[in-house]
Amino acid sequence: MSKMIRIATIDDVETDEDLVKFLQYNRKMMLVFAREYASSAAELGAMLKVHDKRSGVRRRHKVVRPIALAAGVMILICRYMSLAAKRFQVEYAPEIEAAGRRSRTGNRTIRFGG
Repeated sequence: MSKMIRIATIDDVETDEDLVKFLQYNRKMMLVFAREYASSAAELGAMLKVHDKRSGVRRRHKVVRPIALAAGVMILICRYMSLAAKRFQVEYAPEIEAAGRRSRTGNRTIRFGG
C-alpha cells in the first residue's frame, strides 16, 4: 500500500518555527533513508556471500562498501541537522527579536504526511 508523502522545501519556510520544523522533519526523513541503505547493504552482502562464493570477498566489498559508507555519511548529516536546528533556536532567536522583526499575521502551519 503506497502512501503519498508531501515533502516540504525551503520555500515553504516563513517563520523561525517553520525553519526548525523543516530541519527536524528532513532529519527524520534522511535518517529513515540512511537506515534503509544500511539494511540494504547488509542484506546485499549476505546475498552475495551465499550466491557468489567463487568471486569472493573482494567483489562483495566493491559492491557493498559504497552503500554502507553512504549510509554512515547520511547518519552523520542527520546529527548535524538537528544541531543546526537547536543552535538556530538558541543563538539567533534573540538577535532576530532585538532587530524588531515582525511576526506574520497569518497562522500558517506546515503539515507533513497525511
